[in-house]
Amino acid sequence: MVQVQNGESHITSRTGNSFDQKFIELLEPLNTLKDNLILDGEIVVQDIAGRDKFQWLQNHDKDRSKGELKYFVFDILYFNGYDLRDLPLLTRKKILKAILPKLQNVYYSEHVESNGINYFAKAEQDHLEGIIAKKATSKYYEGKRSKEWLKIKTTLQQEMVIGGYTSPQGNRKGIGALICGYYKDDKLVYAGKVGTGFDEITLKSLEVTLKRLGRKTTPFVKEPKLKDSHWVTPSLVAQIKFMEWTENRSMRHPVFLGLKTDKDAKKVLLENKSDMKEVMHLVADNENYLTTSKVVFTNLDKVFWPKLKITKGDVVSYYNRISNLILPFIIDRPQSLRRNPDGIKSDGFFQKNVAGLTPDWVATHKIKSKSTEESIEYLLCQDKDTLLFLANWGSIELNPWISRVASINNPDYMVFDLDPVDTSI
Repeated sequence: MVQVQNGESHITSRTGNSFDQKFIELLEPLNTLKDNLILDGEIVVQDIAGRDKFQWLQNHDKDRSKGELKYFVFDILYFNGYDLRDLPLLTRKKILKAILPKLQNVYYSEHVESNGINYFAKAEQDHLEGIIAKKATSKYYEGKRSKEWLKIKTTLQQEMVIGGYTSPQGNRKGIGALICGYYKDDKLVYAGKVGTGFDEITLKSLEVTLKRLGRKTTPFVKEPKLKDSHWVTPSLVAQIKFMEWTENRSMRHPVFLGLKTDKDAKKVLLENKSDMKEVMHLVADNENYLTTSKVVFTNLDKVFWPKLKITKGDVVSYYNRISNLILPFIIDRPQSLRRNPDGIKSDGFFQKNVAGLTPDWVATHKIKSKSTEESIEYLLCQDKDTLLFLANWGSIELNPWISRVASINNPDYMVFDLDPVDTSI
């Protein structure tokens, strides 16, 4: 947060801590602003390629030589006596863009409208941390989280409480690995150790801080069996990225990103929802978010595989991710739909004729049945929206014809139908 009044600016964290000294070089350009303002934005340190370096940001007051400090302003709360928080987001951003001059290392944060899923895919492709999805009409809610603003990460990340550390091995100095966990029912649960992602400055800084927080007993509800472990008061919060969760709920291949200085350790809980599932929930709400889809999703939390706890939202998310791979093999082929709207707990049913049941934008094709001499209107899955429509319809299994509508009597591939026994999950 930046407050500018009578040519004097101040930078604070969301919890009210002053960052004036840590980011002192931003004060000079911000002091040139003539209006009285309250701004919200993100301060980052970027490398020469323009990529954010979270750890460089954390250590900026210790080493200002790494990267370039920048402030990206994405919202305005107050302007010359006017409280703007109740205005729609896009209106606030128009005001912000109009009044914010070009300043050194201070930038207006651009946004993308109505194309959120493709934007997320681009962020994945560019190996970025993720995107923020915001409802275009949202007000500014101070001091509380809202579903109208969602952080959607491209990789698994989790805030973790540091409960201890191990001794360094070999030529390493400072600490070996951080012993991490999260709170469940007010008890600290072990979730793995993190030994990569540190530079020398961070290792030295963590060593000093952790030794100051040292204690004799473990803070974890169940002590992890680790060699050369040292316990600390669980007050520090680290941001960790990792590949996946193991079966015993530990992080696989975790990497330290940095400390979260404005987070209460007691509020660090396990984050369960997958990122793409949150994207699909945005679409499912069918409201004016900065993302789009033709499909009106329903009941995404309905459980389709009870034992595995796989929901309809997970199925939609899966088909969204593989759409580019599967579409070339099903376009122009009539679909004999196997629908399981209640998941695998019921047998479901086959459906060929979709006349009058699909939205106007879903392609169909009429084929005359040889047995009944009646025309059947088959669905054609021509694009990703239709694929997601089928997933929302409970079409877990796709059954395209082996011929295309342009040459309906000439199949172009062969299918061997194998029916093994005892394959139920």
